[in-house]
Amino acid sequence: MAYPNYYNGGYYPQYQNGAVPDMLNQYKGQYQQMLMQQPMMQQPIQQMPTMAQPTPSNDMMIWVLSEVEAQSYPVAPNNSVILWDKNSDVVYIKSVNAQGVPSMRVLDYTERSDNAQKPSKTHVCTCGDRYIPKEKFNELEAKFDELKAKVESLEKPKQINKNKKAEENNDGEQSV
Repeated sequence: MAYPNYYNGGYYPQYQNGAVPDMLNQYKGQYQQMLMQQPMMQQPIQQMPTMAQPTPSNDMMIWVLSEVEAQSYPVAPNNSVILWDKNSDVVYIKSVNAQGVPSMRVLDYTERSDNAQKPSKTHVCTCGDRYIPKEKFNELEAKFDELKAKVESLEKPKQINKNKKAEENNDGEQSV
């Protein structure tokens, strides 16, 4: 039996009746028959999202046993995951940026009771010695203005004397 040459020009099977079946027309016919059998559905075509994003459910909490397990938890790029620690009152927020670099924030949570004192809304400065009251600042500003006026009054006669000396020098040069 002679084997066909697969390496020289490709392999073309020989059909008994000599006609090569037209596969494209055969598939078109099958497709048209399928369309005729099924009724056309008149639904608008919805645009498919470009990237499938998981939808987080509100009752789904991801529990981990430790911070090490939270660090090793896989997160897709451009996503964040909230991980709850089973062994301690800690929440981990793990995020991964577009380049695939992960970062993690660690938050402690405590129960808030009704009897707990609410923080006061008045501002308390913890600046130490750097803080001065407004009254003392106003006193210092008044003293500064007073000293500034005295310095300006002392400089004016000197400027007049300098001007007179300059005039005398100019007169003296002209007489020579």
